[in-house]
Amino acid sequence: MKKEKFLHNYNILISPFTTSGDLTTGRINVTGEVAHFGEEIAKIEGFLRLLWAEAFNIDGREKEYFKNLCQGILNGTDKNSKHFWGDIPDYGQLFVEMVALSVFLIESKTYFWDKLTNAEQIQIASYMNQITDANITLNNWQFFKVMVQVAFYKLGVSFFTKEGLDNSIAIVNSYYLDEGFYTDGNTTSKDYYISWAFHYYGLLYDRYMSEFDPETSAIFIERAQLYLSAYLAHFDSDGIAVAYGRSLAYRFAQGALLSMVALTGKIDVDFNLLGSLLLGHISYWMNQEITKPDGSLAVGYAYPNVIMAENYNSAGSAYWAFKYFALLGCDKDHPVFDATPTSLPLGRKAFKTGNFIAETTADQTFFYPINNTATTDGYKDKYNKFVYSTKFAFSVSKGILHLDEGAFDNTLAIKDPDTGLFLTKLTEENFEIFEDQLVFTWSPKQGICIKSTIIPKGNEHQRIHEITTDKQMEIFDMGFANDALKAEETLVTKTEKSATITTPYGVIGSKSIKGYDEALVVNTTPSTHLLFKKAALTGLKATVFPGNHRFESSHNASYRKED
Repeated sequence: MKKEKFLHNYNILISPFTTSGDLTTGRINVTGEVAHFGEEIAKIEGFLRLLWAEAFNIDGREKEYFKNLCQGILNGTDKNSKHFWGDIPDYGQLFVEMVALSVFLIESKTYFWDKLTNAEQIQIASYMNQITDANITLNNWQFFKVMVQVAFYKLGVSFFTKEGLDNSIAIVNSYYLDEGFYTDGNTTSKDYYISWAFHYYGLLYDRYMSEFDPETSAIFIERAQLYLSAYLAHFDSDGIAVAYGRSLAYRFAQGALLSMVALTGKIDVDFNLLGSLLLGHISYWMNQEITKPDGSLAVGYAYPNVIMAENYNSAGSAYWAFKYFALLGCDKDHPVFDATPTSLPLGRKAFKTGNFIAETTADQTFFYPINNTATTDGYKDKYNKFVYSTKFAFSVSKGILHLDEGAFDNTLAIKDPDTGLFLTKLTEENFEIFEDQLVFTWSPKQGICIKSTIIPKGNEHQRIHEITTDKQMEIFDMGFANDALKAEETLVTKTEKSATITTPYGVIGSKSIKGYDEALVVNTTPSTHLLFKKAALTGLKATVFPGNHRFESSHNASYRKED
């Protein structure tokens, strides 16, 4: 594995912009998906997110693409230019992008910043300084204030204040829990995206500030080291990360912390494993349908798909994925580029602070979360399934009228006897995490109480649902989804109490152990699954009468790894 492989992938992804003079406007010419902040901001957002990768591309400083980006920054921050980005209101989206600009200016200092006039430096710094006294969201955005202050310090800008830096760091520290986990502000949300994002910035802080602020730098390094095992538990040995939680449209940003660990060199890690995961991760994504016809990144996951997106995903948002390319800042003889293929250890581990159990098998990693959510579009699908998998991902509901549009993989769907609509778990009333199982209670509506036990067993898991209800109702205990795009290659095997779907991609199945009336197969509405444009899932059905009942089932998924 050579550095050139990663540069090759990067060059493919930036090819829509390398010959474009549009970059000098401080925007990228993308259209399509519109976020809540509108199309104009989306173009600026996309431009600034390109900086994440080019900041570290030490081999690209003399190229025209780099120079166009630099000119775009000058034009975008110039109040007298027709390309001015505009003043940023409180809570404005462009505050998010100030961290990419900060990192770019630091990393390319001798090639760009140092060649500017004093007036041009003040112009750029003044634009960034809007964040200092602005009201911004009390969550991971607070780290953006930290990184802007870091940029001011490293660039010798007079706007730097130790008080401002310390105040922002204090807020960030207030979100820290234990074992390397952060919450996203004063919430219970401590999902995958949040934790790796905090540590990415923490490692950057150490990279830039270890001499000025060794104490804080050491704290961030210690926390990242603590989080490493939990972070690696989100991957399988092919380098594929589990699809779980919000911001999945950023795709290979999932591997960004791997790159930052390689770049900073402060975390104790097996570089053979790190290099294997880094290569596997980007190779996987480059083989998916992630671009539009013009070569720009599309909103979606394994294919363009706005059903799974959040309201903050615009046509330029996906370039947050470029944080992955921090490893371009590594010298070509870095050991990560000479890695011997290495697999993750097999087995199961519970992360009680992170509220999940992870189990890595020979072909994938299964992720069993509990008591974690975010107030984002589709949160019930992105956080509240019984299990997620690196190879089988999950579906997002398009409606709750029918099983096919609900696409209720790995959930217990209850047909509301009063409305006919389907109900699923939204939150837990209480929960326990053991080394070998999750136990939690939840109530889909008044009069129905469910105690669920989820027991991981390799490529299979067992579920026990103890249901107390004062209503007669139908329940559907649904398993994994499989690729059903090619009907001629899909084999369905069904008995009264079990169902299996076999395809060239893999095998999934559901089996009744106790209580269910019949097995079923559901062909879900197209584009509801993150990986499969058309999917089918297995499940079990029962009619439940008023009283106390116990249902037991097993569900499995195995991936057919290509030779």
